[in-house]
Amino acid sequence: MAGTQEPLEPKVLEAANLDDRQIRGVLRAKAADRSNGMLIRINDTTSLWMSKRGNRAWAVEREERNRRGKLQVEYTCPCGDFQKNGRIDCEHVFAERLNRGEVIVIGEVERRRAESAKAGRQPARKRIAANGRSMRSVQRDARVALGERIPELLRDLVRALEQTYEEA
Repeated sequence: MAGTQEPLEPKVLEAANLDDRQIRGVLRAKAADRSNGMLIRINDTTSLWMSKRGNRAWAVEREERNRRGKLQVEYTCPCGDFQKNGRIDCEHVFAERLNRGEVIVIGEVERRRAESAKAGRQPARKRIAANGRSMRSVQRDARVALGERIPELLRDLVRALEQTYEEA
């Protein structure tokens, strides 16, 4: 099947336009080039990508399909990121594509800046209320008191509505 088709043109990407997953894939591919233990080729279609500690491995499988006369290459990976996002390449698949020459990255790839990562973060949750008690207990007390306060709040609402109609 692959012998009758023309080889695929490599996809060219600029380093500045890569997302975090792709940057991790590039860093993983560079680490595999430096270390022999990071990448283990099982056969032409399957590669094992090892974790940095060496205690986990992800088997990235490559499958070539002929869809209506056009060759398509599909990858699968057992990692949680690929299982969650499906068609979006995880870092292991992106590293495999780089290693096979299907993707070429132009420019210098650097890790994301810490300030850009912190900018998207939410502030820490407030755990202590102004009176010194925990937020959970204060909210629970307020929830219990709400049942007693509902009639009072409704009376105030009716009075406010009556005043607006009297003024008009």
